[in-house]
Amino acid sequence: MGGTSCGSTSDRNGRDRCRRLAHFRPNVEPDNCPRPRGPRPRPRSPAGRPVGHDGAVPHLVAAPDKFRGTAAASEVAAAAARAGASRGWSCAQVPMADGGEGILDALGGRTRRTSVRGPLGEAVVAEWHLDDRTAVVEMAR
Repeated sequence: MGGTSCGSTSDRNGRDRCRRLAHFRPNVEPDNCPRPRGPRPRPRSPAGRPVGHDGAVPHLVAAPDKFRGTAAASEVAAAAARAGASRGWSCAQVPMADGGEGILDALGGRTRRTSVRGPLGEAVVAEWHLDDRTAVVEMAR
C-alpha cells in the first residue's frame, strides 16, 4: 500500500486509500487528490433550488399506524406533531390504519359498543362507529 493518490492505490480490499484515509478526516488531503477542496456544494432540488436554505418552514405530516400494544395511531401522530411544533414546524396529524385493529382509533369520533354473538356463539362486545350513513365495525379485536 504505497502512496496516497486517489484512484491509483487501493488497499487490500480494493478501496481507494485516499478516500478511506483522507476524505473522512477534514483538512487532511494529499496534494495530488483530484477531488475538489473546500465546502461541499449545497444539495439542490430537481428544480435547481438549494434544499432547506430558502427560509421555508418545514411541514410535518405525521401519518403513523398504531404502535401495537403501546399507543394508538392518534397518540403517535399527536406526539410527532408536538415534536415538530416544538421546532417551529407546521404539522398535520393523519392517523392511519390498515383496516384491522386500530381502524376505529384512526377514524376518530365516538366509539359505540354493542353486545353481539361471536362466530362460536359466545357473547362479545363489538366496537363500531357511525358517521352519517356509514357504519364501521372493528372485527380484529
